Amino acid sequence: MRRVEVPGAEARVFMLRAGPGIALPHHKHSGLEWTTILAGAYEHQYGRYAAGDFDEADSDHDHTPLVDAVEGCTCIAAVTGSILFQGWLGRLLQPLVRL
Repeated sequence: MRRVEVPGAEARVFMLRAGPGIALPHHKHSGLEWTTILAGAYEHQYGRYAAGDFDEADSDHDHTPLVDAVEGCTCIAAVTGSILFQGWLGRLLQPLVRL
């Protein structure tokens, strides 16, 4: 993951590359998350998203993205609010992760 500095932006922007078959942590959002998939794909409870697709999540979404087992996934995301990890391990690690 790499932070992308966007002067004057209200959202935090970052690029993320996840290897094939990786399950990202179960999480939800206190604000909005907009993700554009640049290469590869991922899926979660609300659908599958591949290169060129746009995924939007808000505070009603609670998901566990699973990265494509062959291609992996490269995406760029803009996030307002906080990413709130779920489950006991996620809550334990939450203070250490700044997204």
